[in-house]
Amino acid sequence: MSLPTIRQLQMFVALARFQNFRRAAQSLGVTQSALSQSIKQIEFLINVPLLQRNRRHVALTSAGQTFLPHAVRVLDNLAVGVDLIRNAGEPDTGSVTVACMSSTLLRLMPAVVDNFRRQHPGLKIQVLEVDAVGIGDRVRQGEADFAVSVMFKQDLALDFSPLIEDELHFVCPLDHEFATRKQMSWRELTGLGMQQMVQWSGISYLVADVGGLEDLRGRATYSVTRISTVLDIVAESGLVSVLPTLALSSLSVGRKFHHCPMVEPTIHRSIGLITPRERSLSPAATALREVLLQTLQQLGEDGLPGARLTAATTRQPRAAQS
Repeated sequence: MSLPTIRQLQMFVALARFQNFRRAAQSLGVTQSALSQSIKQIEFLINVPLLQRNRRHVALTSAGQTFLPHAVRVLDNLAVGVDLIRNAGEPDTGSVTVACMSSTLLRLMPAVVDNFRRQHPGLKIQVLEVDAVGIGDRVRQGEADFAVSVMFKQDLALDFSPLIEDELHFVCPLDHEFATRKQMSWRELTGLGMQQMVQWSGISYLVADVGGLEDLRGRATYSVTRISTVLDIVAESGLVSVLPTLALSSLSVGRKFHHCPMVEPTIHRSIGLITPRERSLSPAATALREVLLQTLQQLGEDGLPGARLTAATTRQPRAAQS
């Protein structure tokens, strides 16, 4: 199957941007006839009209609108690849910003940052702690190159690639009546009533599609976004909560709280990379992503108590250790 050339894609994207043959041709340094011929060649290759033409302006057909983001992505990915090759023998320069929810920031990112600085001493890195509910906004708006978090709601502007999974556990103080339980069912939890709970804001998203748990989307005594705050309130108030196991993996949690699996059903949480769908990662962000995957493999599940690596993460090729 014949495909459009890179130059033809550049001409199509320029014409879609300017919606005017003269201005698009000027931006590319070609004649209008050469531009028109290239567009006709693309349409011939894919056998679909991409443009609606009249004397005053040019507009994309529905097929053209569908094709445009893919053409842009091809050109962006090519540009990133060329930059990586050009800079392969040069000192690392640039910066990268990654947004993380609190449990990922605490359990994973210190090791990632150490490895990144060792492998790329010339690159600057900034790690932002952001509530998981709004973390996608940071990536979409360009405030972060990518995020490491759960993705509670589908967003057509973002891609999600799972890396690790954990599950939800019941949490209570050590002197609570349920502190000897080996597991807790959702039916028993809802029987306690919302007024006995400190509700982490993420729980409503994780149970949204699970039948019979409608009561957990009610009004708890406390509704809190930060997991550390949930634990503080549980410790001081004697109330209970439900939290993901990655957030409960530190030794200090075990000395202050009892936690056990929530069952019937067991609910898992997927943590992964959130990346912009229509914007390629910069060379610095690509380097950080690779170091993140390397670090996950180095840590393994023993280094991330309460979590397990996804199959996609374990299949990633290991890079040579420096």
